Amino acid sequence: MKGEFKKYQHILVPLFALIAYFYIVEPLYLYAKELHQTNQLLARKVVKGEKLVDSKDTLDDELSRVTIQYNRLEPFIFQKGSENDVKLEVQKKLESFLANAQCELKRFSWEGKPVQKGTLIKWSLNLRYEGSPFCLTTMTKQLDSAMPLFVVDSFFYQDKRIDGNPRNRIPARLDVTFYQISGGDVEL
Repeated sequence: MKGEFKKYQHILVPLFALIAYFYIVEPLYLYAKELHQTNQLLARKVVKGEKLVDSKDTLDDELSRVTIQYNRLEPFIFQKGSENDVKLEVQKKLESFLANAQCELKRFSWEGKPVQKGTLIKWSLNLRYEGSPFCLTTMTKQLDSAMPLFVVDSFFYQDKRIDGNPRNRIPARLDVTFYQISGGDVEL
């Protein structure tokens, strides 16, 4: 048998070398390479984490600044709720303004779909009503002092015959915008 090995030695040595390379050396090399890449990724994550920890004071200052701004703006914005709840609340509020001003509501319509930017939703509506000059001024004063805030985009009225008579009926149109916090939780 020794003779057989000597006879095929020139074939067996490279064969064992190839077997050792494919089954021992190459898997170990690939494992070491993968381990090295994993270590590099972990090192990058550690560096990023250290940067975040180092910037904690800056982030805390920014959070407190944003919290103060949010708390200042909160009374001016309708709070979160379903679309129907917000629409109903706004419609009731505007109808009560009209009733207080002794105006007659002609049409109340929502303008298109609401526009969302971040956590704010912008709503637009169109209001047509009719009333005396007192009605017009009272309605605009109520909208001006309302909380949450209503923004009057446009205000039109027909002044064919305003002669000081309080019984004159003047048709008016208001385009109003207001803002709502979206349904996503805003925790500050």
